[in-house]
Amino acid sequence: MGTICALIRFFKTFTISNGILTGVFIRCALLTKGTAFVYLIPISLLAIMVIIKNIIKSTISVSKIIPSASLLLLLTLLIPSPHYYRNYALSGDIFGASDDHYFNQDNNIKSIGLGLLKNIGNHLSTPLTSGITNQIIEKSHIITKIPITDKKYSYNGIPFKLNKLNHNEDEVSNFIQILLFGLTFVVLILNFRNNSKLFNISTIFCLSTFFIFSFILKWQPWYIRLQVPFFIMLSIPSSILINQFSTNKLILALLFVTSIYCIVLLLFNPNRPIITTKKQANLNTRFEKYFIAMPLFLPEFKKWRYRIKKNIPTKWGVHGDTWEYPLYYDCFSKKRNTLNHATIINPSKKLIQ
Repeated sequence: MGTICALIRFFKTFTISNGILTGVFIRCALLTKGTAFVYLIPISLLAIMVIIKNIIKSTISVSKIIPSASLLLLLTLLIPSPHYYRNYALSGDIFGASDDHYFNQDNNIKSIGLGLLKNIGNHLSTPLTSGITNQIIEKSHIITKIPITDKKYSYNGIPFKLNKLNHNEDEVSNFIQILLFGLTFVVLILNFRNNSKLFNISTIFCLSTFFIFSFILKWQPWYIRLQVPFFIMLSIPSSILINQFSTNKLILALLFVTSIYCIVLLLFNPNRPIITTKKQANLNTRFEKYFIAMPLFLPEFKKWRYRIKKNIPTKWGVHGDTWEYPLYYDCFSKKRNTLNHATIINPSKKLIQ
């Protein structure tokens, strides 16, 4: 959102200072998360359209645009380039991927439709809707003859399945927000000519972003957290819609329901609840709480962490995913023996040689 705000300021003035500010924001977004590329695609297309429009209408001179835009591009490309070059040299991919885990393969109308449906379905996790959503997704895969575990369109072949209530930080649904998303789309179609220009543009922008996200990236159950920027952007047309068609009482009621929903999710997060549960009662330290979702790993990690802390030579195989992180908890507090990795299957095995 900082990048979008900076771009809006840049498009209004095309000053050197705003060009630098926007370049820094984009740089930070790219270095923070690779999915920033996905969100920057519609933003970049909109930027090009705005620049062309300004040039055609002669509202700003090309001579003023070129210096600031060039500086923006220079900062955007130059600063993150060493990071992406290192990834490319190691794995042949600027994102550092060893294979095509994250990007859809062999896209077609059916797969794109399923991707959109599953990304929407992720946000329909409630005791009343989860079962229905699961059935719709399963039947959609049967109709399209694309397996629900197809690795071309699903990360590691993970099948779509909602719990009665997905409420941990990885999979929590934006149920009310996705309903507003659907409502803005309906109003866009039925009342396009009478809608405000800002509403139409912002809604189309959000729709384009959601489509590009689903088109490029394989479905993952925890992609909900990566869709947070989308829902922040969606607040613009949603706010316009609510303000235009709702009474003050309805707005207050919606705000109340949304607040209660968020508070419940916050208090009863199964992994990091504010109100301690039996599941968390015996986990005292930050190191232990890391394993609340995988408690069976904790005794083994305690054992190996002790051996590493005491510099005891040992061999140990990581279980996969990112469960080796706790082993580095205090590896940098004082000088210790080097951790030598063995039997590594990802691209970093080249570094051992």
